[in-house]
Amino acid sequence: MIVGINLDSIDAKKHTAPAGNIRIDNNVNIVHVKNTKIPIFDEKISQIGFKFTTKYSKEDAVIGTVTITGSVLFRGDTEQIKKTYSEEKKLPEKIGLMVINAILTKCITQTIHIAEQVSLPPPISMPSVSHKKKQNLEYIG
Repeated sequence: MIVGINLDSIDAKKHTAPAGNIRIDNNVNIVHVKNTKIPIFDEKISQIGFKFTTKYSKEDAVIGTVTITGSVLFRGDTEQIKKTYSEEKKLPEKIGLMVINAILTKCITQTIHIAEQVSLPPPISMPSVSHKKKQNLEYIG
């Protein structure tokens, strides 16, 4: 179970002004796994370090990047998590899905705000409202 997500650093850079069609790639990398003890739990928990990157590009040119580093604190299966990561450089599948989704949720919401501050587009498509033309519906029956 995820018991916390800590952000260690946030870095945003805009190299050129965005214009036209821009490719936006979001990426999560797990960079380390270690077992650690925190006072509120009797047993050790897994500290799963990550690096989240949003890259803005057009053709071969990088327009900007947002990078966030941090760690997810996970309670349970600590030895299995550490063993799988040390042998395969990945997390056990079920745990990995939970951890990656939590990182994406935390970091994409942060990146929306950060990207706005440096005049880059949001990392995901934002919902929009449009005026719908009234359809002429007739009952045939």
